[in-house]
Amino acid sequence: MSDSMSRLARANYYLRRLHRARPRHVRQLIDARRNRAAMPAGAGQVGIVEKFSRQVVDGWVTVPRDADPVRVTLCVNGDEIAASWATEVKARNSRHARTSWSQVRTFRFNIKDLWSYVRPADRLTVRADSVPLPIAQVGMFLRPDAPGEHTPEQLRKLLSEGYVFEQYGRLALSKKRDVEWQQRVMSLFADVRTFVADRFDYDIFFLYGTLLNGVYGLIGQGLGPLLVGLSSAW
Repeated sequence: MSDSMSRLARANYYLRRLHRARPRHVRQLIDARRNRAAMPAGAGQVGIVEKFSRQVVDGWVTVPRDADPVRVTLCVNGDEIAASWATEVKARNSRHARTSWSQVRTFRFNIKDLWSYVRPADRLTVRADSVPLPIAQVGMFLRPDAPGEHTPEQLRKLLSEGYVFEQYGRLALSKKRDVEWQQRVMSLFADVRTFVADRFDYDIFFLYGTLLNGVYGLIGQGLGPLLVGLSSAW
């Protein structure tokens, strides 16, 4: 055996001795971290859908504190119909906070119009990073109680044309594609800007997310209010 191989063998021997000499709880912690590092993505993820009603889908997932945002999807028969990000972290002193050794992130879907496009034979599932989540008091998927007026095929067609479930759960054309709506909003802003300038001699301007969307030509990207401000000496 060469000197280099002999030194390597002795080093491995002493490392194994050192590992066995550690307290049991330290060895268990090291082994657990090694096993966790070797797990495939999503294999150790924990989460649940707490509420699946006619109006909303609510739930949460737990992830390491430095983990990337978790993409959550709502599916009908395996086809994605809506997506969100589980990024909101509840305050520790909130009465609604969930307890966990890792970080809890919540998600929500508003789905008021969904029931018009599904039937009792369809399966509704929620997935976090493609991993199905259990639905409280239901199981791994939910079946609608009654048939809707339309079909999942019609829903998929509308989604492919740019329709989305907006913040109140209604199915509507995405504001990113609704050019007529964008023109109405910009026209309203121009009228208000002219009125404020003529009446009060102030110039109003976009703020925060509205400003960014205006700069990049994305008015309608978000579903929040149109935010404007003005400069004042008072």
